[in-house]
Amino acid sequence: YKDKYGELFPYTKKFMSKIELYYYYKTAFEYVKYLYNATNISYIFLFENHLKEAGASIYHMHKQIIGSFFWGNFIERLLKHLKEDKEYLEKRLEYLQKEDLIIYNQGKIFIYLPYGCKYPCIEILIYDKGEVFEVIERNFEDLIFSLRWIYSKLEWNIPYNEVFYYKPLGIEIEGFYPFFRIYLRVNTEAGFELASNYYSVIFDPKHLKEMLLSI
Repeated sequence: YKDKYGELFPYTKKFMSKIELYYYYKTAFEYVKYLYNATNISYIFLFENHLKEAGASIYHMHKQIIGSFFWGNFIERLLKHLKEDKEYLEKRLEYLQKEDLIIYNQGKIFIYLPYGCKYPCIEILIYDKGEVFEVIERNFEDLIFSLRWIYSKLEWNIPYNEVFYYKPLGIEIEGFYPFFRIYLRVNTEAGFELASNYYSVIFDPKHLKEMLLSI
């Protein structure tokens, strides 16, 4: 693709048709499922880095799949919250609804803007119980509609990381609904933030909502 000045830029999900997006994600999930069946890996990370500011080493759209014998700190913390309160994600969704930060809903898919992220964030939650591949299959069409809606709001040149979080297979814990998180890499860490691990997010979620809904 070329912009109005004739300069090339990467093909992104913003420009995908519904059928292209459908097969893009269908292929990604089929690979993840295949790897679980073919290996004894504990957790498979599915993510995407868009533009070099977000860590992309190749100048085009591409998913990445990495197998690990560890769940990672984010999943560990979320499991800890759910062990203490199995309604943790449900209460979080209710709170964001009360704060008017749910910006889109299609079936059991909710798109909202959470507080407390290192970068301005968008989350796409699949509010359905079950193992991850069953949940994806039941809600796949609504998920594609929802993802297409949110990507139509993002400019191609905004760097971002998209990560898919889900309950590790075989873990008996209630209340873990799978969700995508899109980290918009529009701010960088300051010295105090790196030293203290306390971050000042430059975009208030309500301001981000106004920006997205105005497009």
